[in-house]
Amino acid sequence: MKTAFFFILLFFVAAQAQTYLNIGSTSTPLSDISKITFSGSDINFYLTNNTVVTKPLSEMTSWTMDASGSGTPLPVELVSFTARIKQGEVILKWSTATEVNNYGFEVQKLKVKSEELRVRNGNERWETVGYVEGSGNSNSPKQYSFADSVTGQGKIYYRLKQIDTDGKFTYSSEVSVNLGAPTSYALRQNYPNPFNPSTTVSYALPEDGKVSIVVYNALGQEVETLVNEYRAAGEYEAVFNARAFSSGFYICRLRGAGFTGSIKMLLIK
Repeated sequence: MKTAFFFILLFFVAAQAQTYLNIGSTSTPLSDISKITFSGSDINFYLTNNTVVTKPLSEMTSWTMDASGSGTPLPVELVSFTARIKQGEVILKWSTATEVNNYGFEVQKLKVKSEELRVRNGNERWETVGYVEGSGNSNSPKQYSFADSVTGQGKIYYRLKQIDTDGKFTYSSEVSVNLGAPTSYALRQNYPNPFNPSTTVSYALPEDGKVSIVVYNALGQEVETLVNEYRAAGEYEAVFNARAFSSGFYICRLRGAGFTGSIKMLLIK
């Protein structure tokens, strides 16, 4: 009878797409139960923290299952999310511990030239690049993966949009990969040019190091320092606001490790 009851209990636990077992006034996550045994008229729950909860079989009528100890559902418990580059693809892998009504995952990505540009630009446009079907209801670990073909340079962020069967959704934390630094220094022509009153200068750094970008007037006098600090290799932008300056030609000069480059900019008011 005890053995039959043991298998009935396990079937009940496995059939529920929920997270907690309520024993009297105590709520215990199913993932914390490592073993169940019987001794006489008692049932013993061995927990992963090396403690044992013992309850009489007569209290079986007070045991219930729910989604959480506080009554708040936890639809999908994501335990890992990673990204790595392999032969022109970004391989995303993630796993869940439990799932409740999990319809699936949208894979979304955001590509930026540098962290600086992401912060400055503000409005992010995440792109959906794929979909992976979920496992619905599960109390066992599930593994997922997705491959995204990539080209070019820059940093790519990924996140998961986990969607429930009722249409509700949540976003995962982000992971990122760097497609590589530029192969050489570059100071590109400002845009717009001519300009009034501000213009943007983009530049590339093939290695980490101290970099400076200084603007001079037609007489060779320094009028503005746009950058003067240590920067990691990557793509960047700098903005020159000439609201306080008069019309004319200006020289923008970049200095890096063994590199000097300059461009002419025309301010017309």
